[in-house]
Amino acid sequence: MDSGATVIDSTGCSNGKSVLSKSIDEYLIISKCNENSKSSLIINLSEDVTVDAILVQNREDFSANLAEIKFFGSIDYPVKNESQWISLSSIIPINDNREHLLNLND
Repeated sequence: MDSGATVIDSTGCSNGKSVLSKSIDEYLIISKCNENSKSSLIINLSEDVTVDAILVQNREDFSANLAEIKFFGSIDYPVKNESQWISLSSIIPINDNREHLLNLND
């Protein structure tokens, strides 16, 4: 893959690497979608960058929508404690196939 990133943890998810793919035929699958389960996907960027925006899109017509998606970042991984995660943004996705762009500089 030429994305400059790797998936290093996909707890509660299958096919985590699909989020780095340009193919519309690859999907991230979250095993349990209920309020008591937490899934995480940790992506390591190969270089230090400033993330300006995150693009989210649900391309599957017959899937359940997530209630909320939260995005966190950290300079170091693994983090020594949970407080090292910095909240970047969150979104309550609309159940459609539109792209949802989260601008982090606002």
